[in-house]
Amino acid sequence: EDLAKGSAAMGLGRFVATVIWLPLGIVLAVSHVLHGLILLITIIGIPLGLQDFKIAGLSLFPVGKRVVTREMAEEVRRSAAREQLSKG
Repeated sequence: EDLAKGSAAMGLGRFVATVIWLPLGIVLAVSHVLHGLILLITIIGIPLGLQDFKIAGLSLFPVGKRVVTREMAEEVRRSAAREQLSKG
């Protein structure tokens, strides 16, 4: 029961933080999209522009996100795939 209360409090806290963050997040997201479009003009800027688009999505709703290494993300995907295979 305490875990459920803590989880509900965390959900409420994340919601409040997201509402407070949203106005700044919209400005950041729009600026990253515009910067990404400018970078796409040059061949060298294409990879950076694509990363700007990813950051734009993250800047809208950063609360509750975790930044992990590529290796950790791949291991989590493999683990989930193994679990899914063992069920089916």
